[in-house]
Amino acid sequence: MKIEELKLDKKYKDIFPITKKELEAIELLVLQDGEIYQPLFAWKGQGILVYGYQYMEVLKAHPDIKYTIHLLEFEDWQESKIWAVEHYIAQPEVRLWQKLEVAIKCEDYWLLKANAKKAKGKRSDLHSPGERKSDTTEADVLIGQKVGCCKTYVFYFRSVYFSGKTCLIDQCREGNLSIKAAYERLKPKNSKRTSKSKPGPDTPVELEIDGSDIFDECEHNIDVGKKNTSRMDSTPVDHNPIVEKITATDVPDGAIWVTLHKKDGQMQIVKRSYDEVKGIICIKINNYNCKNVASDDELIILEADHINGGTTEVLRKDEREFNKLSQVAS
Repeated sequence: MKIEELKLDKKYKDIFPITKKELEAIELLVLQDGEIYQPLFAWKGQGILVYGYQYMEVLKAHPDIKYTIHLLEFEDWQESKIWAVEHYIAQPEVRLWQKLEVAIKCEDYWLLKANAKKAKGKRSDLHSPGERKSDTTEADVLIGQKVGCCKTYVFYFRSVYFSGKTCLIDQCREGNLSIKAAYERLKPKNSKRTSKSKPGPDTPVELEIDGSDIFDECEHNIDVGKKNTSRMDSTPVDHNPIVEKITATDVPDGAIWVTLHKKDGQMQIVKRSYDEVKGIICIKINNYNCKNVASDDELIILEADHINGGTTEVLRKDEREFNKLSQVAS
């Protein structure tokens, strides 16, 4: 059977999330080998590709590449999908976030199967409220067993995945942030420390500059009626030069720039993120008035007061690939 004869189905394709960089790495390796050594699997009798969607773009671009298709029999689509998921999350090169993001979609199936095995003919539709609450914990254990991690990490993953914090989720998805670090950033920061939680002289202090710290929290401080507010009225410096520079510069998605304008006594915190689906680069700028509190040969301390109305978002169509093609053509 040839790849052109197979039907493609989104419910199987979604099992294999892949970033642009990962796709480029796969393509490079396949071209180097001249063959896809890992076989693709299809549903016998249905002609549907079940496993191997991560290679489809490469095969479309390079139809001469060699490949192998194995045919398997399944009772129904659910059995075939679970088979694909379990084989995908067993791959050691797949990151933990990717495994959990796929595995969590199968938790109902695994939980039902485990409960049926324990019930052994007893009715499984009678649950007390306490038993229903324990389902999530049991599912975390099952998922942890499937992907090879402890249930605590499954809990961390759930908290981040269902938090709606797209900034954290995207960073985890791209492999730029660990699941535990993302979970820690979800915790509310206490304004007052207790005597027990006060760090000692040898306790390391972690400084986090991310979407929930620099950008969100400073924007929430809008009570300008108080004398000690960290917000003040001023005119932000022109953001266009730094927007143009960070848009054109090849920096990692989610990178943060800190710019100091000596003449104006202002600081800009600039963050770039990228929406692959829309093909848009988003630049977010926060403006601060700064003053030098103290400095020496090893240390500079700045006090930064956020400027009212000093937060700006700029959306730019991503034309980096187009520009590269234009340069090659010329």
